[in-house]
Amino acid sequence: MSAISSTSKNHNNSLRRTILEKFDKIDAIFAETKSIQNIILVDDDNTSNNLTKALIYRISDIANILVFKKPEDVISYLESHIFKPDLLLVDYNFNNSPLSGMELIDKLKKSYLIDYNTKSVILTAGSNVEKECECKDVDVVLKPLSTDYLKKHLNLDISRLEKF
Repeated sequence: MSAISSTSKNHNNSLRRTILEKFDKIDAIFAETKSIQNIILVDDDNTSNNLTKALIYRISDIANILVFKKPEDVISYLESHIFKPDLLLVDYNFNNSPLSGMELIDKLKKSYLIDYNTKSVILTAGSNVEKECECKDVDVVLKPLSTDYLKKHLNLDISRLEKF
């Protein structure tokens, strides 16, 4: 890597960190009225993505759900866009990537692509990942995502739940 590209990357990380700090200050002002509006969903299974997305849209007024099939696509997107997710819903295992869901979350936080306070949830078909995620302040939820979890743990505005 050349010195110029290294300097440019450091500048980008510094700029990204500054922007996230400004977002954090704004978030603190509106913390009491804040609800989840921006979600990133990462799963290599189309059926799981469609079910999760449909469930969230059906019971809440979420503004944005960005769906990605590969962890690397999330990283690329966040490096090139200013988007601050309130919630990450990430599959644990990816057949199409060397990264696990936990590694993706760690990488996003360490590179300041998301805030350390962003709610992160690992979605998994098996329960063997709970110990790894427990110490990293990440929830583990068995697939498929349930309305009970959304209601109890994510503080979603579920005003439409009664119709569901």
